[in-house]
Amino acid sequence: MKGFIKQIRPDGKINLSLQKLGYGKTDDVSKRIMHMLQEQDGFIACNDKTPPDVIYKLFGVSKKAFKLAIGRLYKERSITIEERGIRLNTK
Repeated sequence: MKGFIKQIRPDGKINLSLQKLGYGKTDDVSKRIMHMLQEQDGFIACNDKTPPDVIYKLFGVSKKAFKLAIGRLYKERSITIEERGIRLNTK
């Protein structure tokens, strides 16, 4: 299993994370969202208003990580965020 060092504590112990830290963790989530959008004909009925448990079941991440990822995709103009979900932009 791959992990990432979050902090080395004064007592010599290490705090680990199974996901990348900071903005880097959105890379994996963004790729999963884009892959799912392509599989679902460009629309997923899931947005920033979706309950955290549903987001976790679909993507295996927290709602915060999901919101960071869709925010990033929105800024890149890869998706549009609608009232009912997110839609893949066609270029």
